[in-house]
Amino acid sequence: MENTWTTLQIDQIGKTLASTLGDLRSLYARVHYAETGSLPEGISREDLVGEVKLEQGDISEEELFMDGLNGVYLGLDYAWTTRFIDMEKAEEEGGLAFRVAHPTDGIFAALVPDAILGRDESVKFTDKPVSLTPIRMALRIASEKLASLVCRIAQLPEEKEIEVVKDANETCVRTQIVPYDENDFAKRLYQVYTYVNMAWNSRFDETPVSSPEEMQRRCKFPKEIHRNWEQQ
Repeated sequence: MENTWTTLQIDQIGKTLASTLGDLRSLYARVHYAETGSLPEGISREDLVGEVKLEQGDISEEELFMDGLNGVYLGLDYAWTTRFIDMEKAEEEGGLAFRVAHPTDGIFAALVPDAILGRDESVKFTDKPVSLTPIRMALRIASEKLASLVCRIAQLPEEKEIEVVKDANETCVRTQIVPYDENDFAKRLYQVYTYVNMAWNSRFDETPVSSPEEMQRRCKFPKEIHRNWEQQ
Protein backbone atom coordinates (compact mmCIF):
# COMPACT_ATOMS: atom_id res chain seq x y z
CA MET A 1 0.00 0.00 0.00
CA GLU A 2 1.44 3.35 -1.00
CA ASN A 3 2.32 5.64 1.89
CA THR A 4 0.29 8.83 1.38
CA TRP A 5 0.14 10.02 4.96
CA THR A 6 0.56 13.69 4.12
CA THR A 7 -3.11 14.02 3.17
CA LEU A 8 -4.80 12.00 5.92
CA GLN A 9 -7.58 13.94 7.67
CA ILE A 10 -6.36 13.10 11.17
CA ASP A 11 -8.77 15.20 13.23
CA GLN A 12 -11.75 14.01 11.20
CA ILE A 13 -10.66 10.37 11.45
CA GLY A 14 -10.16 10.69 15.19
CA LYS A 15 -13.63 12.12 15.78
CA THR A 16 -15.29 9.44 13.64
CA LEU A 17 -13.47 6.60 15.38
CA ALA A 18 -14.12 8.06 18.84
CA SER A 19 -17.85 8.06 18.08
CA THR A 20 -17.61 4.52 16.71
CA LEU A 21 -15.77 3.43 19.85
CA GLY A 22 -18.74 4.64 21.88
CA ASP A 23 -21.06 2.47 19.79
CA LEU A 24 -18.74 -0.53 20.05
CA ARG A 25 -18.31 -0.25 23.82
CA SER A 26 -22.07 0.11 24.26
CA LEU A 27 -22.68 -3.06 22.26
CA TYR A 28 -20.00 -4.89 24.23
CA ALA A 29 -21.61 -3.72 27.48
CA ARG A 30 -25.02 -4.94 26.35
CA VAL A 31 -23.71 -8.39 25.41
CA HIS A 32 -21.71 -8.62 28.64
CA TYR A 33 -24.76 -7.66 30.71
CA ALA A 34 -26.99 -10.11 28.82
CA GLU A 35 -24.62 -12.95 29.68
CA THR A 36 -23.46 -12.04 33.20
CA GLY A 37 -26.04 -9.63 34.60
CA SER A 38 -23.44 -6.92 35.15
CA LEU A 39 -21.53 -4.31 33.16
CA PRO A 40 -17.92 -4.93 32.14
CA GLU A 41 -15.20 -3.68 34.46
CA GLY A 42 -14.36 -0.07 33.67
CA ILE A 43 -17.68 0.70 31.93
CA SER A 44 -20.56 2.46 33.69
CA ARG A 45 -24.06 3.32 32.51
CA GLU A 46 -22.89 6.91 31.91
CA ASP A 47 -20.38 5.60 29.36
CA LEU A 48 -23.06 4.03 27.17
CA VAL A 49 -24.20 5.69 23.97
CA GLY A 50 -27.93 6.10 23.35
CA GLU A 51 -30.59 3.90 24.94
CA VAL A 52 -28.69 0.67 25.47
CA LYS A 53 -30.89 -2.26 26.44
CA LEU A 54 -29.40 -3.80 29.58
CA GLU A 55 -31.19 -7.05 30.28
CA GLN A 56 -29.91 -10.48 31.19
CA GLY A 57 -30.97 -13.10 28.68
CA ASP A 58 -30.96 -13.79 24.98
CA ILE A 59 -30.02 -11.43 22.14
CA SER A 60 -31.27 -12.33 18.68
CA GLU A 61 -29.23 -12.36 15.50
CA GLU A 62 -31.28 -9.43 14.20
CA GLU A 63 -30.70 -7.38 17.36
CA LEU A 64 -26.97 -8.07 17.32
CA PHE A 65 -26.60 -6.64 13.85
CA MET A 66 -29.33 -4.02 13.51
CA ASP A 67 -28.94 -2.59 17.03
CA GLY A 68 -25.17 -2.86 17.21
CA LEU A 69 -22.77 -4.15 14.60
CA ASN A 70 -24.35 -2.26 11.71
CA GLY A 71 -23.49 1.10 13.25
CA VAL A 72 -19.97 -0.05 14.15
CA TYR A 73 -19.29 -1.21 10.59
CA LEU A 74 -20.63 2.06 9.17
CA GLY A 75 -18.35 4.09 11.45
CA LEU A 76 -15.22 2.10 10.60
CA ASP A 77 -16.03 2.13 6.89
CA TYR A 78 -16.69 5.87 6.93
CA ALA A 79 -13.41 6.63 8.69
CA TRP A 80 -11.45 4.69 6.08
CA THR A 81 -13.42 5.83 3.03
CA THR A 82 -13.10 9.53 3.93
CA ARG A 83 -9.53 9.42 5.25
CA PHE A 84 -8.31 11.74 2.48
CA ILE A 85 -11.48 13.81 2.13
CA ASP A 86 -11.88 17.08 4.02
CA MET A 87 -15.61 16.65 4.61
CA GLU A 88 -16.10 20.14 6.02
CA LYS A 89 -14.50 21.70 2.96
CA ALA A 90 -16.41 19.35 0.64
CA GLU A 91 -19.74 20.40 2.21
CA GLU A 92 -18.84 24.08 1.84
CA GLU A 93 -18.14 23.48 -1.85
CA GLY A 94 -21.45 21.76 -2.48
CA GLY A 95 -20.79 18.20 -1.40
CA LEU A 96 -18.89 15.27 -2.83
CA ALA A 97 -20.13 11.95 -4.22
CA PHE A 98 -18.52 8.86 -2.75
CA ARG A 99 -19.57 5.39 -1.62
CA VAL A 100 -18.90 4.18 1.90
CA ALA A 101 -17.76 0.56 1.76
CA HIS A 102 -15.44 -1.91 3.37
CA PRO A 103 -11.78 -1.58 2.33
CA THR A 104 -10.90 -4.55 0.15
CA ASP A 105 -7.41 -3.90 -1.19
CA GLY A 106 -3.93 -3.99 0.30
CA ILE A 107 -3.85 -5.52 3.78
CA PHE A 108 -7.66 -5.68 3.82
CA ALA A 109 -7.78 -8.16 0.93
CA ALA A 110 -7.24 -10.94 3.48
CA LEU A 111 -10.60 -10.05 5.06
CA VAL A 112 -12.69 -10.42 1.88
CA PRO A 113 -14.90 -13.51 2.27
CA ASP A 114 -14.43 -16.48 -0.04
CA ALA A 115 -18.16 -16.66 -0.73
CA ILE A 116 -20.41 -13.62 -1.07
CA LEU A 117 -24.06 -13.06 -1.78
CA GLY A 118 -25.16 -11.98 -5.24
CA ARG A 119 -27.64 -9.23 -5.97
CA ASP A 120 -30.51 -11.70 -6.27
CA GLU A 121 -29.90 -13.19 -2.82
CA SER A 122 -31.63 -11.57 0.14
CA VAL A 123 -30.34 -11.19 3.67
CA LYS A 124 -32.72 -12.45 6.33
CA PHE A 125 -31.88 -11.90 9.97
CA THR A 126 -33.59 -14.23 12.41
CA ASP A 127 -34.80 -14.03 16.00
CA LYS A 128 -32.58 -17.00 16.85
CA PRO A 129 -30.55 -16.37 20.03
CA VAL A 130 -26.84 -15.86 19.45
CA SER A 131 -23.99 -17.39 21.45
CA LEU A 132 -23.04 -14.63 23.87
CA THR A 133 -19.65 -15.87 25.10
CA PRO A 134 -17.66 -15.82 21.82
CA ILE A 135 -19.31 -12.54 20.82
CA ARG A 136 -18.47 -10.93 24.16
CA MET A 137 -14.84 -12.05 23.95
CA ALA A 138 -14.42 -10.76 20.39
CA LEU A 139 -16.12 -7.43 21.13
CA ARG A 140 -13.90 -6.90 24.18
CA ILE A 141 -10.75 -7.24 22.10
CA ALA A 142 -12.21 -5.13 19.27
CA SER A 143 -13.00 -2.38 21.80
CA GLU A 144 -9.46 -2.50 23.17
CA LYS A 145 -7.94 -2.33 19.69
CA LEU A 146 -10.13 0.60 18.66
CA ALA A 147 -9.51 2.44 21.94
CA SER A 148 -5.78 2.06 21.36
CA LEU A 149 -6.12 3.49 17.85
CA VAL A 150 -8.23 6.43 19.03
CA CYS A 151 -5.71 7.21 21.79
CA ARG A 152 -2.82 6.97 19.34
CA ILE A 153 -4.44 9.50 17.03
CA ALA A 154 -5.36 11.82 19.92
CA GLN A 155 -1.82 11.78 21.31
CA LEU A 156 0.05 12.43 18.09
CA PRO A 157 2.86 14.87 18.88
CA GLU A 158 2.81 18.41 17.58
CA GLU A 159 5.44 19.69 15.19
CA LYS A 160 6.49 23.34 15.34
CA GLU A 161 7.66 25.30 12.34
CA ILE A 162 9.43 28.61 12.93
CA GLU A 163 9.20 31.18 10.18
CA VAL A 164 10.62 34.68 9.97
CA VAL A 165 8.02 37.28 9.08
CA LYS A 166 9.16 39.44 6.20
CA ASP A 167 9.60 43.18 6.78
CA ALA A 168 9.34 42.71 10.54
CA ASN A 169 11.55 41.79 13.42
CA GLU A 170 9.31 38.94 14.41
CA THR A 171 9.19 35.18 14.17
CA CYS A 172 6.03 33.17 13.62
CA VAL A 173 5.66 29.76 15.23
CA ARG A 174 3.18 27.51 13.46
CA THR A 175 1.99 24.36 15.14
CA GLN A 176 0.67 21.40 13.22
CA ILE A 177 -0.02 17.77 13.92
CA VAL A 178 2.70 15.41 12.78
CA PRO A 179 1.25 13.48 9.82
CA TYR A 180 0.10 9.93 10.52
CA ASP A 181 1.33 7.02 8.43
CA GLU A 182 -1.49 5.50 6.35
CA ASN A 183 0.14 2.08 6.51
CA ASP A 184 0.11 2.10 10.30
CA PHE A 185 -3.50 3.32 10.29
CA ALA A 186 -4.47 0.48 7.93
CA LYS A 187 -2.76 -2.17 10.07
CA ARG A 188 -4.48 -1.01 13.24
CA LEU A 189 -7.89 -0.66 11.61
CA TYR A 190 -7.42 -4.13 10.13
CA GLN A 191 -7.12 -5.51 13.67
CA VAL A 192 -10.35 -3.83 14.73
CA TYR A 193 -12.22 -5.16 11.71
CA THR A 194 -10.85 -8.65 12.40
CA TYR A 195 -12.41 -8.91 15.86
CA VAL A 196 -15.68 -7.21 14.88
CA ASN A 197 -15.94 -9.77 12.06
CA MET A 198 -15.18 -12.54 14.51
CA ALA A 199 -17.99 -11.38 16.78
CA TRP A 200 -20.48 -11.78 13.94
CA ASN A 201 -19.05 -14.96 12.42
CA SER A 202 -18.98 -16.66 15.84
CA ARG A 203 -22.57 -15.75 16.70
CA PHE A 204 -23.82 -19.36 16.59
CA ASP A 205 -20.59 -21.10 17.63
CA GLU A 206 -20.15 -22.14 21.24
CA THR A 207 -16.97 -24.11 20.67
CA PRO A 208 -13.55 -22.40 20.54
CA VAL A 209 -11.75 -22.09 17.23
CA SER A 210 -10.00 -25.41 16.61
CA SER A 211 -8.05 -24.82 13.39
CA PRO A 212 -6.17 -22.05 11.57
CA GLU A 213 -8.62 -22.38 8.68
CA GLU A 214 -11.61 -21.79 10.93
CA MET A 215 -9.90 -18.84 12.61
CA GLN A 216 -9.25 -17.30 9.20
CA ARG A 217 -12.88 -17.80 8.19
CA ARG A 218 -14.20 -16.10 11.30
CA CYS A 219 -11.91 -13.10 10.79
CA LYS A 220 -13.32 -12.24 7.36
CA PHE A 221 -16.08 -9.77 6.52
CA PRO A 222 -19.55 -11.34 6.84
CA LYS A 223 -20.70 -12.87 3.60
CA GLU A 224 -24.32 -12.71 4.80
CA ILE A 225 -24.33 -8.92 4.84
CA HIS A 226 -21.90 -7.59 2.26
CA ARG A 227 -22.52 -8.34 -1.36
CA ASN A 228 -20.14 -8.77 -4.24
CA TRP A 229 -18.05 -5.59 -4.39
CA GLU A 230 -17.35 -6.15 -8.09
CA GLN A 231 -21.10 -5.77 -8.76
CA GLN A 232 -21.39 -2.43 -6.96
